[in-house]
Amino acid sequence: MPTATLATATKRLPGPPPLKAPRGSRAILTTAERSAGLATGREIAASAAKRERLWFRFRRGKATDADRQRLATRITLDATHEVKALADRLIAGTISRPSWEARMRAVVVPRIYAGTIAALPGELTADDLAGIESDITAHVGYLKRFRADIATGKQARDGTLRNRATLYGGAVWSVGQNAVLRRMLADKSGRWEGRRVLGASDHCRAGKGRPGCIEEAAKGWQSVAKVVPIGGCRCHSRCHCSIIFRKQRASQQKGSSGTVPPAASTQAARPSLLGRLWEWPGKAARAAIAGVRRLAGR
Repeated sequence: MPTATLATATKRLPGPPPLKAPRGSRAILTTAERSAGLATGREIAASAAKRERLWFRFRRGKATDADRQRLATRITLDATHEVKALADRLIAGTISRPSWEARMRAVVVPRIYAGTIAALPGELTADDLAGIESDITAHVGYLKRFRADIATGKQARDGTLRNRATLYGGAVWSVGQNAVLRRMLADKSGRWEGRRVLGASDHCRAGKGRPGCIEEAAKGWQSVAKVVPIGGCRCHSRCHCSIIFRKQRASQQKGSSGTVPPAASTQAARPSLLGRLWEWPGKAARAAIAGVRRLAGR
C-alpha cells in the first residue's frame, strides 16, 4: 500500500467514528504539528523497536501480530511514564500550566503516531492518517479542557490530576488499536470477525450507560461492525484490551451455499526442504541417544 502524505489524508473511514473534540476547546492541530508529529513518531517507533530487539523483523516485513502489540505496548508505557512525570511537576509547582500543556502535546501527539505505526502492518495510508489525526485533534481538545479545569480549580492538584493525565498515555494504545479496527472495516476483500482479548490488568464491567470489557470479551467472535472499539468501554483510555481478527468462514457468509473452505486453507503447509534438513540432525541425535540407552539397558 502506498505511503500517504498529510495533504491527501482527508477521507473518513467507516466503523468506529473518530473522537469528537469537546465544544469550545478550539483544538487545532496545525499542519506543522502534524508533519513534525508523524516524523517524530516514526523515530520513536524505530527507537522502541531497537530496544525491544524487533527492528530487523519490522524492517524485513516479518513482524507478527504479537510483535506489533509488544512494540505498541512499549510505546504506550513510555508515554504513560512521561505524562505522569509532567503531572508530578505540575502538582509540585515546578512547571506552569501553559508549559505543562505544551509539553503534554509534545509527548502525546508523536507517540500516538508511533503507537499506530507499531500497531498497523505496512505503511500508513491516507485513510489511516485521516482517522488518526481526527482522534489526535480530539485528545488535544480534551487536554485544553483539562488545563481549563486546573485553572478554575475544578481539577485539584492532587493524585486525581495524575490519574487523569495517565488517560493521555493510554490514548496511545487505544488510537492504534482502533486504527487496525477501521482498516478491517474498510477492507472489501472479505468479511472479517473480531474478538476482544482481555489484557493483563483489572477489567471493567458494564455500567453507567457504557459496556464493560468483561462482557464484550465474553461475546467471542462477532462481526467487526459490532465490536466495541478500545476505549469505548467503561474504563475509557485505561483499557488494556486488544482485538484480534479472522475472516468469516464460507458457511457463515450471507448467500453462501454452506460449502467448507478450500482445502488449501485447512491443510497444514508442508515443511520446506530447508526445514526438513534443519530437523534432520535433531532426529538423528534422538535416534542415537535411544540406541545408547537400549545398549545400556541390556
